[in-house]
Amino acid sequence: PFHEEKWSQRLEELRHFRKMSGHCLVPHTYPHNPQLARWVKRQRRQYKLMIQGKASTLTSERVALLEDIGFVWDSHVASWTEKVSELRTYRAMHGNTLVPSGYKPNPSLAVWVKCQRRQYKLY
Repeated sequence: PFHEEKWSQRLEELRHFRKMSGHCLVPHTYPHNPQLARWVKRQRRQYKLMIQGKASTLTSERVALLEDIGFVWDSHVASWTEKVSELRTYRAMHGNTLVPSGYKPNPSLAVWVKCQRRQYKLY
């Protein structure tokens, strides 16, 4: 019962986060609610265990509740997809994907593009 109450409380906090931000991608380090950030990370870990057929605290009912509000199971894929979308917007505006390192409208896109280029060279 206690764990069920805590889980439900965190779900409500996640719903509130989604209402305020428009998504369920709680940052790994979220100073406003570090407990929520840890809980989200735990749900993702428990989900991996569940789909691998290992012991997990996540139930199919909980998965459904999370998916109903747009929970993202793989945050890395979601953030990569978001950056690709931002890069497409940049290309539509500028005719290329040569995002300058000091691109003031979207500094994180500039950093991401630089990182992608570095990773490509390593490949």
